[in-house]
Amino acid sequence: MLVTPGQLSTPLFYGVQTPNRFLAPVVEPVDVAKEVIAAIDNGRNAEIGMPLYARCINWYTVLPVGLQAIARRVAGVDTAMKNFVGRRGARNEAKEVWIQGF
Repeated sequence: MLVTPGQLSTPLFYGVQTPNRFLAPVVEPVDVAKEVIAAIDNGRNAEIGMPLYARCINWYTVLPVGLQAIARRVAGVDTAMKNFVGRRGARNEAKEVWIQGF
């Protein structure tokens, strides 16, 4: 089984902001887990890609460079990591919220 999720709604992706939520929506971990469990229950070998673009990303490399640049700009992938802080940042923000609550 191969699982290729896109951006998950977990602290690992804290701060990642894709400008185009239609092309690159955030995936809930529960939805990925449901797909994995369904494949296991059905006893099938599966390639699970969520959201839709994760299933087609292999074809991206066969596009001409000009079309790749347009796709990157429309999806906003080159600027998505600008505000990335990851798990450590999520932890620090949670501490700040907790401290401010007192």
